[in-house]
Amino acid sequence: MGEASSELSFERAEYTSGDSASAPCANCRQPLREQYWKWQSQLVCDGCRGKVAETLARSQSGAAFRKALLVGGGTALACGVAYAVFVGVTKVQFALATIGIAFAIARVVRKASGGISGRRFQVLAVALTYVASSMGYLPGIIQGIRETPAKHAASQAETPSSPSEPNAAPAPGEKHKASLLDLFMALGMLFGIMLAAPFLEITEAPIGVLIVAFGLWEAWKLSRGIPIRIEGPYRVAPSTGPPVA
Repeated sequence: MGEASSELSFERAEYTSGDSASAPCANCRQPLREQYWKWQSQLVCDGCRGKVAETLARSQSGAAFRKALLVGGGTALACGVAYAVFVGVTKVQFALATIGIAFAIARVVRKASGGISGRRFQVLAVALTYVASSMGYLPGIIQGIRETPAKHAASQAETPSSPSEPNAAPAPGEKHKASLLDLFMALGMLFGIMLAAPFLEITEAPIGVLIVAFGLWEAWKLSRGIPIRIEGPYRVAPSTGPPVA
């Protein structure tokens, strides 16, 4: 079937339903001859059956899932950054943006599986959509983090300072190591707060949870899998000739 057949190019094939004798193979367009196989509503000849099964198996392989993870993750990151910039500028979480994120991620995930998808591809699409949609809360989280030192300094200024002994200065190597550790811990904490943000703000902004939930549902629906079972073999029905006078 070639490289182009990895997405099952015969999905839009046309044939005469109800009469297998006059129906060509949905893939090679040749007559079905003595027997045929059926995938969904497509009729496949004996020669193409193995190629179709190979394509379906390749669509569920680990390589296909890794490709979906790579391209889907890149799409989620791009959509999430764009959504975060939009929210940061407009201060509004737009529901249609979340639907657009779900559509883009589900599309690339399905394409990576050869157009077949499956349950784990659905879960991947939903997870990536949630991460990208949650990135819309980053502007508010970052603003809150920036305001925290100012509030802490103001509270320290109001509180009388108590004498304390000076602490010993850490060694340069320990200071550098502590800085890297603090950076990774800060990034991890920021990521965790971002993922929990829709639920942390459920009392103040319940619409945000509904927006994210609707996006997840769209991602699940748009990336649902296609049955990969090939049924058969079936015997080709004999062609009926014109009625005898």
